[in-house]
Amino acid sequence: LTEVLNYDELAGRRGLREQIARLMLDGGSVVTADDLVLTSGCHSALSLALLSVCQPGDIIAVESPCYYGTMQMLRGLGLKTIEIPTD
Repeated sequence: LTEVLNYDELAGRRGLREQIARLMLDGGSVVTADDLVLTSGCHSALSLALLSVCQPGDIIAVESPCYYGTMQMLRGLGLKTIEIPTD
């Protein structure tokens, strides 16, 4: 019961990260559970990735058309965008 009432680790449930690391080992990637971060969706993952490599004011390329929610997130992070047309 206490497991249900408590928060998981910030990086995500450890047991799941350990299992993913084992599966990645089968594919030739050597990682540990501590190397992995689980997110609750693509926007969380994209936001974390951008925060780790970009600073406010940086310019990034995005495909156009781009999901409006992504553009809002980029603006909120203080990133400038160059839209690359796609079809």
